[in-house]
Amino acid sequence: MPQTCTICRHRERDAIEADLVAGVPLRRIAAQSGTSTGALQRHRCHIADAVVHAAQTCEIDRGVSLLEKIHAMESEAQRLGKKAESEGDLRAALLALRELGRAFELQGRMLGAFEHERAAPTITVQVLVMGDSVNKRLALASDDGSD
Repeated sequence: MPQTCTICRHRERDAIEADLVAGVPLRRIAAQSGTSTGALQRHRCHIADAVVHAAQTCEIDRGVSLLEKIHAMESEAQRLGKKAESEGDLRAALLALRELGRAFELQGRMLGAFEHERAAPTITVQVLVMGDSVNKRLALASDDGSD
């Protein structure tokens, strides 16, 4: 069974990681913490893994939060649409229906339902290459003042 990273189980792990992220020289960190530079180098990948995991978790949380807001917007549009229709205000009911459609579109975009419709952008570059004889003629024309 592989041995646990000495930095991961070090009592000053947070301070060591802060120094690593801040770019403090490995020799200085090793001297302060009583570790080796090799252990510090090996531990760097553990920091990277932790940062990636934290970023993914944050992204998931943000996506869930956004989806919850879209659902709330959808519920509110449905409520207002029913109220407007019961009061005979067809214009307001149509506006609520339009907002409901926007909520569905946002949900679809978040869930990737429209990925197949997205076309790759096309960039066109035109290059004009002129030979030396043309360049000489242009230079002569500009010297004559006849440009």
